Amino acid sequence: RSASCRCRGITHITTSKTEKRTGIVVYVRDDIEATPIASVAEFEECIWLSLKLKDGDKLTFGCIYRSTNSTVQNNKQLITTLKEIGKINRSRLLIVGDFNFPGIDWQTEQLAIPDEEAGRFLELTKDQGWSQHVKEATRYRMGQKSNVLDLVLTRQEESDVKVCLEAPLGKSDHVVVSVHMAAEVAPTVGTRT
Repeated sequence: RSASCRCRGITHITTSKTEKRTGIVVYVRDDIEATPIASVAEFEECIWLSLKLKDGDKLTFGCIYRSTNSTVQNNKQLITTLKEIGKINRSRLLIVGDFNFPGIDWQTEQLAIPDEEAGRFLELTKDQGWSQHVKEATRYRMGQKSNVLDLVLTRQEESDVKVCLEAPLGKSDHVVVSVHMAAEVAPTVGTRT
C-alpha cells in the first residue's frame, strides 16, 4: 500500500519498501529537470537528485531517513554515501531528512552525550564544510526530551537558506521543516518560464 499521493504536474520519487512499510517520497514539479543519482553505497533510506539550474550549474539534492534502529553497518554506509555525494557537486548541495542523532547539540555543534555514531556524523559535516541550518527542536513527544532530529545541510552561507518550523502534520511528533533556498531551476523543454 503506497502512502504517496499523486498530484497533476508533480512527479513523485520513492524508496518505498513494502516489506518494512517504510520509505521516502520526494515530490518534484514536472517543469523541473530532476535526474536521479544512483546511491554510491547501500545506505537503506535515501533519494538523490540532480536539479538543473538556470545558470548551468546543478544542485545535488538528497533526502535521508536514518532509523533509530540503524545498524552499525548501515551507519557506516550513511557516512560513505555522504562522503561520495560530497564529491559529486562541489558547489550547490541540499541534504534534508530525519537523521535521528539526538546526541548532537546543533547550537554548539558538539556532542551533548557520548555517541560514537553521532560523533562520526558530526565530524563528517565539519570535514565537508557543511552548514546545518536547523537549530530548534524538530521532535516533541510527551515525557521525552525534545530534539533536533530533522536536519538541513548545505554548502551555502546562512543568508542563502531560510528554514521555517511549522506545526506537525496529523498526529506526527515531528514538526514540518520548510526550506527556502536561493536557486533558480532551469525549465524543462516545452515549459514556459
